Parts: sequence; structure tokens; C-alpha cells
Amino acid sequence: MKTLAIELTWDIRNIRTLSMTEGNIYRIVFTKDMYRIKKGIKTFKIVKLKNDQSINYPEFYEKNDIRFTYAGAPNRGGTVIIMDNSLNYYYKITIVPSSGRVKMYKIDK
Repeated sequence: MKTLAIELTWDIRNIRTLSMTEGNIYRIVFTKDMYRIKKGIKTFKIVKLKNDQSINYPEFYEKNDIRFTYAGAPNRGGTVIIMDNSLNYYYKITIVPSSGRVKMYKIDK
């Protein structure tokens, strides 16, 4: 699960950088069992979770995605939680509004 949390954190940081350097719109679309990285309307990466893992994205329920402007600011800040039902901890990934800074924490239940 730690590998998944690190990969998602890196992917969020990467699309922020790509949005600033290439001037294209990149976004990550979340569902409970996977996330997709899109450039415009084209999907170029899909990450599926294992059966006992899930993604919770409470701040993104209305629009289940995160995207960045050309200046590197996210369309909204919020938290993504990666859980594994068989473990006593989870990972919380926070996207800071306005700056786009991405931080990852391990939280004990």
C-alpha cells in the first residue's frame, strides 16, 4: 500500500509539473478502485487497486478529479485517502489549495 501512496503522490506532482511546462491540461480522475491520468480527453495511465484497497476522496465527490492550472495551482485542494482493510493504518495525501503542494502522511487507525 505504501508503494501505491508514493506512486499517487508522484503522479499528482508530475501532472502539476507537466501542466506548467507543457501548457496542457492534465488531470487525475478518481474512482473507488482505480485512478486515471488524462491529458485532455485521452487517458494515458490507469492504476487499479488490489481487492482489499480503496481510495476515498471526500473533497472531490462532486467532481472526482484534480487538475492544475498553467501556474501550478490546483482547481481545488483536498485530501485523498488510500486504505487497506486488512491493515491498521492508511495513507493520507493532501493537496494544498492555491500552492498545489502535495504532502503524504501515514496515519494509524
